[in-house]
Formats: sequence, structure tokens, C-alpha cells
Amino acid sequence: MAGVVTPRYKYILHRKNRNIYPAYPIQKGKEELYDLETDPEESHNLAAEQPELLSEMRELYKKMRSGKSIWKAQEAQIDRQTEEMLRSLGYTE
Repeated sequence: MAGVVTPRYKYILHRKNRNIYPAYPIQKGKEELYDLETDPEESHNLAAEQPELLSEMRELYKKMRSGKSIWKAQEAQIDRQTEEMLRSLGYTE
């Protein structure tokens, strides 16, 4: 299995047929989608109910697997205390 997790959702793609865990059969091509905010136990697969979200998560997974960057770089914002601590440790001037 392979997948991707965002702060709210978890997408799982079954990649091979295998019965490692009899209670959790792996079926090649099966997709799972969970809302970790409302279903932290991952007991309700939303894949059939949320096709648009499933598509978004599938595309995110494909981008990550291809090695393409999905994050936009931005300058980090740090507070004065952190800046002073980094300076005292020699990380900044």
C-alpha cells in the first residue's frame, strides 16, 4: 500500500494483491479516503462518497510519487526570542 496524509485527510492506494492481514485484505487498485478530523479511527471510507476529493488526493499522491515539488517556498517568520536563541547558538549573525 502507498498513500498520502494531509493535516485533515488520508488517502491510501492498494498497490498489490496480498493477504498479510486476513482482517484487512489488500486489493490492487482499491482506494481509501478518510477524514481524520471527523473519523480519527479511519472506520468510514469516503472514497465512493467524495469523488472530487478522492481525485484531488489521487493527484497529490501522483505528484509526490513523481518527485515534483508540491510545496511553495516562503520565508520563515520567527519571533524575537527564537531569533536571539539562533544567534546565541551561532546559526545567525
